[in-house]
Amino acid sequence: MGADYLMNLFNDFSGDELLLNPYPAYRQLLESGGVLHDETNNRIYLGRYDDVRAVLGNATQFSSSNNGLNQTMLGSGGSSHSRLRSVLQPAFQPGVLARELTRLNELTDMHARNLSQMSEPCDFVDVFAARIPTMVLSWMFGDEKDRCNDYGNWSWALKKSPATEDDQGKQCVSQEYLPGSEQQHPVTREQLIDECKAYLDETFQNALESSTSGWVARILIDAYRDGRVVYQDLIETGLLLMVGAHETTTKSLTNAMVILAGRQDIWERVREDEDLVKPFIEEVFRFDPPVQRRPRLAVEDVRIGGLEITAGTHVVALIAAANRDPGVFEDADEFLLNRERNPHVSFGFGPHVCLGMQLARIEMISSINSLRRHIGSFRQVRKLTADDYRDVLSLRSPKQLWLELTHQD
Repeated sequence: MGADYLMNLFNDFSGDELLLNPYPAYRQLLESGGVLHDETNNRIYLGRYDDVRAVLGNATQFSSSNNGLNQTMLGSGGSSHSRLRSVLQPAFQPGVLARELTRLNELTDMHARNLSQMSEPCDFVDVFAARIPTMVLSWMFGDEKDRCNDYGNWSWALKKSPATEDDQGKQCVSQEYLPGSEQQHPVTREQLIDECKAYLDETFQNALESSTSGWVARILIDAYRDGRVVYQDLIETGLLLMVGAHETTTKSLTNAMVILAGRQDIWERVREDEDLVKPFIEEVFRFDPPVQRRPRLAVEDVRIGGLEITAGTHVVALIAAANRDPGVFEDADEFLLNRERNPHVSFGFGPHVCLGMQLARIEMISSINSLRRHIGSFRQVRKLTADDYRDVLSLRSPKQLWLELTHQD
């Protein structure tokens, strides 16, 4: 697996080999120095842990505004990012989350119980993984309805590259990616995003008129009323949450079950010992993170790990490769439940570190504990293929995961 071969893999990111298992390619990159320079496209791929942290932590010399979500805080930089982040940050403080998520264990128990009662093989993503974060997201907005299908479709459209087109040149969403949808005709990405914006507009308009809105909506409305943000900031922040708050936990839970399906010994240990839940979750985040990479643009000449990067160069920080750096993680390609040191970068690093990382951890802990209480054994009934991952690798997880389960006695 030479440099040219790796270059072709990374420049595509949609080939079967990389979709199904990108980790051999990451290992080869790390073994060959951790740097891959695509001169044709003026792009550099970085895989070493220290290099990835250096890029992610340097918001002055590396801009995130070219990452495909530049409508939102995730893709904004400088003062705009700092302003929106400072407004939203209080919503994710531990004390606030503890106060607002008192119903979470009840929610995860209910869905784990439903899962355990399935007499036929079922899709874990649809029955459990997507249900937890979508309901929490509803609570954030003050919406008590089950919005699982809507949120799933909208977040898919927001994170999906706009390059997919039909024969007439219109950007289309395949029905394959709309589980549970009652729509029988193709829907464009733009239509779904417009639907999401209309929903957020209605949500915030209701929050302006009511004192019973969700806790995140209240915080944003307060910032709007005192002039710290304009109304469009509310919509754009809502778009960010639609992806970040929904996708991270859905995909992390799914990846966790893929790992456990292949390692029943780990499941037995976690099921029997609650103290192992937190280290298990952190190792899931490290071993197979949903966010595989973060793109950046060098806005001035900079030196990273002995590498000279000129202004205008596109830099791809390979988070999933950094999490497998053997210079940082012992037995980096092994899933170790008792890993003592686990400073993974799955939630980013520096100014753009994921605001919702504590929320994701809380959701994961509650979910795994509920599964421990209600699920006995389980097995994967269908081998995963590249098509199961054919979405966008930057948010990697199978779209479906079919399991056969037994109830916990």
